[in-house]
Amino acid sequence: MPKSFSAIIVFIMLLSIFSCNKQEENKVAENTDVTPVFSEESIQQGIASLLNDSLKSSFVNNKEVVDWYKSNQHQPKWFRNNDDISNVFSLYSHLKLSFEHGINSEYFKTKEIGALSKEVYLSMMKNQLSYDKLAMLDIMFSDAAVTYSSALQYGVVNPKKVYGESYKVAAKPKKQELDVLETTDTRKFLYAIQPKDFHYKLMQQAYLDLMEKEVDEEGQDIPKLSGKIEFGDTSNYLVLISQRLFNLGYLTKKSTENVYDSILFKAVYQFQEDNGLVADGVIGSYTYDLITLTNEQKKEMLVANMERMRWIDLPEENPYLLVNIPSFKLQVRDGENLLMEMKTCTGSKATSYSNHETPLMHDTLEYMVFNPTWSVPRSIAEKEMYRKIVKDPTYLERNGYKVMKNGKFISTSEMNLANYTASSMPYKFVQKPGRGNALGTVKFIFPNESNIYLHDTPSQSAFKNDNRAVSHGCVRVEKPKDLAQFLMQYSALSEEEKEEIGSSGKNTIRVNLKETIPVYILYFTAFASPTGEINYYKDVYEKDAALLDAMK
Repeated sequence: MPKSFSAIIVFIMLLSIFSCNKQEENKVAENTDVTPVFSEESIQQGIASLLNDSLKSSFVNNKEVVDWYKSNQHQPKWFRNNDDISNVFSLYSHLKLSFEHGINSEYFKTKEIGALSKEVYLSMMKNQLSYDKLAMLDIMFSDAAVTYSSALQYGVVNPKKVYGESYKVAAKPKKQELDVLETTDTRKFLYAIQPKDFHYKLMQQAYLDLMEKEVDEEGQDIPKLSGKIEFGDTSNYLVLISQRLFNLGYLTKKSTENVYDSILFKAVYQFQEDNGLVADGVIGSYTYDLITLTNEQKKEMLVANMERMRWIDLPEENPYLLVNIPSFKLQVRDGENLLMEMKTCTGSKATSYSNHETPLMHDTLEYMVFNPTWSVPRSIAEKEMYRKIVKDPTYLERNGYKVMKNGKFISTSEMNLANYTASSMPYKFVQKPGRGNALGTVKFIFPNESNIYLHDTPSQSAFKNDNRAVSHGCVRVEKPKDLAQFLMQYSALSEEEKEEIGSSGKNTIRVNLKETIPVYILYFTAFASPTGEINYYKDVYEKDAALLDAMK
């Protein structure tokens, strides 16, 4: 046997043993004294034979792999005339450890690779080596390498295939997909493509920590909570809630009482604060569902959200705005640094007759409008305003609306709704600036085809709720003045001009930013808190299940 193939034999022997059961392992070990004969040229011919036949090459997922082999005269990538097989060792190790990213290693056909390796090794030991099978093994490793490289850098699934038009974030620009085959140092390449975002790494660590824990039996068959539990109430749910808060470290001992006492109240209050809920001690469905999440449920949520993180590249430096829909929070971030955080209200969950869900997107914030007018969208005019106007003819004037017909303003007395249905009326409505304006005192514009923006609101009561999916799609922000003040530093206005805006009364003023700021509206049901802990959020738009199904 040529010495140059000895390392290959060792690798295939080990790989085949790893894929065997105990009885098969002994059979493999018994044959290690047989000396096979190799020919790299025969492997090359085997690769050419397989890839030149469309039926034989149907096992290849990435057709770019076929092209790569053809452009390289069908030379083997992994099994060549040299003793250094560290590249294929490193690749196989990464494939088997893909579970650390929430990805099943079978996605890379590791079971098939192991089974084929066993066949190749046993045939070697009988001096009956099938070069077609060794060639296929080389191709399967190349196919797995490209699939792994793509999965780690861009995700396992295409988000647009899962979420359709509601996902408007542009795909990450793909680098050369075959770089993993061109590199001479596979270990270094695979290390370099591991996700580096600190949110991702915190999710990954939380996932690995949960994998080490036993299945929490008490989390099985958890009853649904109807209504709410307030301080002093009596409820059979409280024993379960106490057990869960004890497991999470919020109580020093479990309670067997069914009375909501001060000790449990403090624990619930602290849990709410830590998890971005309205901290009032009241146990409603949001609080209850998060307290009673099982470890298995958390792991599934982390799998889904690590995948979402692989779809995007958040800026490592320079400020950006991040709206996370499930947490109902807006963060102003500079890389890992949290500069500002506030509550948001987002679009309401889709129903069978309407869809106001806020789409997921990435754009750049270009300007702010102070004392904005509000041009009422046609859908709102038809579905909501028409009946209000018919019922109360003074509705428009009382709420500061002007009426347009054929591009010109008319008086409300010139309207004649009796001649029209909601869908046929020729009128448009524009709300004047003022305290009652639906957009409040300022809106933040990042032009996009969905006409989504951030804005102030006169309806502050919604910020007191856990479920803040209440808007028609745009994002209401809790502290618009703080956000505007932060963004002012990126405008070209002088200090005097900035002060004039505050005293401008009801005049509408547009302020352009000389430096645009990235805006991300994303969807994470598990996400790192400002202190580095992972918070879990209710799947308000029910998006997790579809993603997890697509990843199977």
